[in-house]
Amino acid sequence: MTTPETLHVVGFGWQRDGIHLEVRDAANVGATRKLPLTGALRFKRLGRRLCSGWFDFESGERSTCPDNAVPERKSQCEACIEREGFAPWLRCDGRMIPQLKPSVRAYIEQPHYLYLACFGDEVVKVGMASEERKHERLWEQGPLAAFYVATAPDGITIRQLEVEVSRLGYTEFMRRSRKLELLKSDMTEERAVRRLHSALDRVRAQLPEDYATLLLRQPERVPTPALAADARRFRELDTLTPEENEIIEGELIGASGSIVVLHDRGIRSTVDLYDLVGYEVEFNPEGEAKKEARQIGLFG
Repeated sequence: MTTPETLHVVGFGWQRDGIHLEVRDAANVGATRKLPLTGALRFKRLGRRLCSGWFDFESGERSTCPDNAVPERKSQCEACIEREGFAPWLRCDGRMIPQLKPSVRAYIEQPHYLYLACFGDEVVKVGMASEERKHERLWEQGPLAAFYVATAPDGITIRQLEVEVSRLGYTEFMRRSRKLELLKSDMTEERAVRRLHSALDRVRAQLPEDYATLLLRQPERVPTPALAADARRFRELDTLTPEENEIIEGELIGASGSIVVLHDRGIRSTVDLYDLVGYEVEFNPEGEAKKEARQIGLFG
């Protein structure tokens, strides 16, 4: 992409070879496509924000918001969250399962994995991933190291196991702001792996027997994309927050979860792609990129 182009950003994702944005060519119109993020990036967030739509588990595609709604806080309006139908599953513990859309029920009844993840400190996160999105789910979160530690023919069983493991003191949530802080952690990947082995040993010892039988005899290491490893090479990083009509530019030199690392004239900066979701974004805009915020972050 070399000429100015305005796209509606509705999400982001990962593949083994890198990170991409999910975009529409016009706001709330048409199908989504992947926009790979590589090399020199230059973009600005525009002021218009619309609901990013909803994921249709039956078709496997993201549908547009029929209301052209402006969400209050999240990237989706409440009506599209309801249309998607996944939120009730996220709120349950795997035992008292609410009534779900048939397509959502079919999704959670496919094979799932339980994982343990370390993001750069002593905290270990427990979570689950479907077989369909096994690695992508972890890459979108950006851990320093992670293991798949259990599998089951359905997500219901794995959700129950996730709750049991969380009761041993392992968190189910990790704030994006904390992930950004830990991107600069001096914890090595080897130390993170040792932390995960220690956590898994404790889980094996303390988990109720009915659930312990679900654990893999040997954990499966989650592969780390090269771009994700590159993002953790730096101990000093400025933070850029996309503001309306402010141009951000730089060479992509790393990415972790939703965070990309850009290099521009000796300054390395992070941008959280979540701050673009729902907005129209102009790529390769004309004009000068603002540098003041970077200098304040570097010397303040």
